[in-house]
Amino acid sequence: MTEPGYSVSDVAEQLGVSQHSIYKWLKAVHPLHNNLDEHELLEARKEILRFKS
Repeated sequence: MTEPGYSVSDVAEQLGVSQHSIYKWLKAVHPLHNNLDEHELLEARKEILRFKS
């Protein structure tokens, strides 16, 4: 995904989450628009950190 050779489906499978979650996290971390709700960004970051633990 962010590194060559990793697809969204690969990362989702490895983390045990849905592809939808991966896309949601990516959108929160690298929003296309600057109108992303701050709370949504914080929640997505918390969820990512929880899966990394």
